[in-house]
Amino acid sequence: GAFQLMPAVARAQGLKVNSKIDERKDFDKSAFAASQLIKTICIPHAKKILKAHNIEFKEDELWFRLFVLHIYHAGAYNVKAVVDKIAPKSGRVKMMSELIDSAVMPGIQGGPLMHIIAAKAVAFKEALDPSFKSYMKSVLDNAQCFANEFKSKGYNLVSDGTDTHLVLLDLQNKNISGKAAEIALDEAGITVNKNMVPFDDQSPFVTSGIRIGTPAITTRGLLEDDMDFVAESIDSSIKYHDNESMLTEIGNNVESYMIDRPLFSIS
Repeated sequence: GAFQLMPAVARAQGLKVNSKIDERKDFDKSAFAASQLIKTICIPHAKKILKAHNIEFKEDELWFRLFVLHIYHAGAYNVKAVVDKIAPKSGRVKMMSELIDSAVMPGIQGGPLMHIIAAKAVAFKEALDPSFKSYMKSVLDNAQCFANEFKSKGYNLVSDGTDTHLVLLDLQNKNISGKAAEIALDEAGITVNKNMVPFDDQSPFVTSGIRIGTPAITTRGLLEDDMDFVAESIDSSIKYHDNESMLTEIGNNVESYMIDRPLFSIS
């Protein structure tokens, strides 16, 4: 993350930082470099920013530590730009709580759009149902099974697996870009998104990976026993990404497999 954005800083801490070496595997070295970056750059900048606005702090307070981590991930300049914002009418410096509030709404949540409000209402209702817990367990179980299926087929997984609902495939050893894989899979009736991977040498518009989530297929009723079919369909689509007739055949198989599992059910 931070080291890819600031390679000179990383190299000063003893890392090589290039697309040919994955230094995440040397955890001790990477962790030490990260700690040095936080100690020598992030903490001093955090203090400077807060002192400039006469904001009192203690280094052992949780909010200060989170502030430092925010600088680590977003960069001191970007964080300073946010903290330096002035309330337009009064001319006063905004309180930290106001900045957080504005970041949440409209920053993260977006504006008061009726379709978004309705979608959130439905999501909250589903999450309140006791069955949601078992549904989420199935989502995670499917993702774990999914990850294992792809590993058995020779795919490289970012983080070597998943603890969430997502599987991120690094396609660099498959000689296909994320964009090309996304298009081929769409031709076969399978929806995924291209996604950048660590040390990606492709642009964000091309990428070297794809991300696949299991909530949608779990909602449609697929369980662990179905993951081999889904993984095989994705693998075949990637193998035959330049073969239109094969993609059509794969798409027909996918459609037949999912015909009794509709996207939506109206009762």
